[in-house]
Amino acid sequence: MRFLALLMTVALAGCSAVAWNAGAEKSIPSTATRAYFDSAEPSMAHELASGFAGPVETAVLTPATPPAETRRLMVYSAQVAVSVARPEEAFEALEAETERLGGYLLSRRGSTIVVRVPAAQFRSFVEFVKARGRVVDESMQAVDVTDQYRDLTIRLDNAKKARERLISLLDRAEKVEDILEIEKELTRLTTEIESMTAQRKALDERIAFSEISISVGGVRPRTQQARRFSEFGWINAIGVEEVMQW
Repeated sequence: MRFLALLMTVALAGCSAVAWNAGAEKSIPSTATRAYFDSAEPSMAHELASGFAGPVETAVLTPATPPAETRRLMVYSAQVAVSVARPEEAFEALEAETERLGGYLLSRRGSTIVVRVPAAQFRSFVEFVKARGRVVDESMQAVDVTDQYRDLTIRLDNAKKARERLISLLDRAEKVEDILEIEKELTRLTTEIESMTAQRKALDERIAFSEISISVGGVRPRTQQARRFSEFGWINAIGVEEVMQW
């Protein structure tokens, strides 16, 4: 039972979130983790922790090295509404420009299309949209996802390491109870890894491609005012509107 308890602790710790604080030298393991390692046999504790960088006590919870300062990871998006004389021609021009830049059409519904273009072309594409006609409305957003991406990557890496260790232990397990418990934990970890991998892939896509929603409306033709008439014929001959301007 001690083997299974320790096994679960290592696996759970392996996929727990680790947020790096630039002012902190190391993460502090939970009380439960310390208790399991303290109560386990030294050889078993060392065996379960081997393959992870750092001391046994902080091996799973602490990154091997502090993450290097990198460029901020930003997600850009915009919403633009324009009024044009020929909406269909505007749509064709927008789709052609999107394809030319290496982007793609995400959706089109009614008078609104949503496209994604390479982040490096975000601002130039927005200017292209605005140049199609009269801008009715415009908004842009920039979201910093650096910390979110970093934490997700650390969790994913830890989960993969924990799974590798469980596979190694499964090859050496002899009791049916231990085998079933390890396989159950492997299934759970694999599901989490697949989920986190999908999350990171989606985040990669949002970072690499900026999303722009474009609403295109036609220019309303100017309606001709109804002519007003007067009881005086000479005024009607000139026009009431002209007389009112005198």
